[in-house]
Amino acid sequence: MLIDTIYIADINGDSLADVKICCWYGGCGIASLNERVVFLFQQPDNTFKKVSYIDMSPCERLERDMDGDGIFEIITMDLIYHNNHSYWCFNLFNYKDNQFINVNNKADYPIMIQFLFRENYKITNKISKEKMKTFAIELPENFDIR
Repeated sequence: MLIDTIYIADINGDSLADVKICCWYGGCGIASLNERVVFLFQQPDNTFKKVSYIDMSPCERLERDMDGDGIFEIITMDLIYHNNHSYWCFNLFNYKDNQFINVNNKADYPIMIQFLFRENYKITNKISKEKMKTFAIELPENFDIR
């Protein structure tokens, strides 16, 4: 587990350095994965736009430019309970034009991975891709932009 981690990168592809801060706030069991994510997106006038939300283990999951457009996709993770099983549900977002937008369509997200008491990195076959799409979120939990 990483605690209070800071990353610097051009996340939104505007050639300005942006900052990602992960603030772990504790808990036991699954709650120990909860973190407040804070992005500081640098503006051309050297001010910053703050985007924050709650996520699970965000500093262990780095942003990726999945489609090569120069803008990193931000991956969020939630724990979803469905049909007597728990699943990790991953959604994709971009920060573009001062907006945080869901871009699941770029890589056929959301995807869901069954929560097991062992390492598991395989997209579940217990839920159809069509059903997974119903778990798409518009914005992450406790989303705030200023």
